[in-house]
Amino acid sequence: AELGPDAQRWISSTAFFENANACMWAGIPKQVCQSGYRSAYRQHVRIAPAYRLQEDCEADFAPGECFVSGVSHLWTPWLSGFSLITHARLPPSSLHAHRQAQKAPVDRSWWQHLQGIKASPEAATR
Repeated sequence: AELGPDAQRWISSTAFFENANACMWAGIPKQVCQSGYRSAYRQHVRIAPAYRLQEDCEADFAPGECFVSGVSHLWTPWLSGFSLITHARLPPSSLHAHRQAQKAPVDRSWWQHLQGIKASPEAATR
């Protein structure tokens, strides 16, 4: 089904960061990076697998990738990082303009289409 000129379109982008500092070094505001990291860490603590033995944890992950919790004395894998997902809404007119550009006349070359020049009999003889 063809979308009308008023249809909303969304784009998204995902960026992965090892820690909050790497996020800030990429130019993301400090509070966004810290909040994203804290949220990922809280989720990691809730859902990461826990093992009684270091060897069992490292067998499922990798040697040196597990740590022991001071309270529970259980081994869990390190948090490897977090993702920030950005969503943006495109203006409705950009979709309509894109559709109109796709319906360009076939008597134009691609270069002429890019330049906005219509084919003319004089251009064909050159």
